[in-house]
This record gives sequence, structure tokens and C-alpha cells, in this order.
Amino acid sequence: MDVQLFIDADVFLQEAERYLAADPSSASVIAVYAGRVRAGRQPRGRGAPRVAVTAGGRVVGLAVHTPFHRLFGARMPGPAAVAVAEALAEHHRTLPGVNGESSAEASFAAAWQERPGEAAVEDVRMRIYCLGDLKSPAWVPGEHGLASAYDTGWPPSGW
Repeated sequence: MDVQLFIDADVFLQEAERYLAADPSSASVIAVYAGRVRAGRQPRGRGAPRVAVTAGGRVVGLAVHTPFHRLFGARMPGPAAVAVAEALAEHHRTLPGVNGESSAEASFAAAWQERPGEAAVEDVRMRIYCLGDLKSPAWVPGEHGLASAYDTGWPPSGW
């Protein structure tokens, strides 16, 4: 496995694009981050390494670490998560925690704990739900629709 740390957000996004499209659920945080970078609403700065793990010429895992926040890792095989931990350790990253798909993060945590003075404790479990078909309840008046300019001032000032 090959681990690449990207400082340039655009280069990372080019590398990550297929993976983000193929696994939108576990990579949702990274996909939102990518959208914010592309729209110019997220700094492209040097402080947030972006990580891509490749095997056989294709991306098998992604992670992003914004300083002072937890590392976020998308779904990836255990060996890829271990490779991410090793690469970040080599670059002397300090992590307050890790978020992501549970089996990948368990592999990451096990590797991270091998560093002197590091420990890993699970403190939060999260779950992502994917919406199948959106069906409006028959007993609720009105209908759903796209937000318009009228909706952008919500909530009203003073709330």
C-alpha cells in the first residue's frame, strides 16, 4: 500500500474523486469538505494534511486531518488504516481522536497505540443512515419543495 499526504487540496481532490463518488456514505465528511474547498469556502492551507491510500493503482482509503480536530477516515481496509497511522506518526501529527467507519478506525487505533505514550479509548459511536425513498406523510398539509430565496433568511434575526 502506498500512502500519500497532500498539502495541495486540488491535487488531493483529483486523486480522491473516484473514491468519493464510489463511497458517498462513509466518505460524506470528506466529500462535504471537498465541496467547500472547491467553492472557496474552506481554506486550502498547509495545516490540514489530506491522505490517500492506494493499492494496485486505485484509491482504497481517504483521511483528512484539520488541526485541533479529530482525524476523519473514510471506509478502508484494515491494512490501509494501519498505513495511515504509520504515515501520520512519521510526520509527527498530534491527534485528539479519530472519527470514521468503525472497523477501519479500530485498525488505526491499534496501530496508533503502538507509539509510546499514546492510548486509544472509544468514546462515541455514530451511525450514518441512508434515505431510501422519501414519502410525504398523507396527514401533513402542504408539500415538500426546494428552498428558495424566501427561505434563506431563516431563522429570523433575534431568534
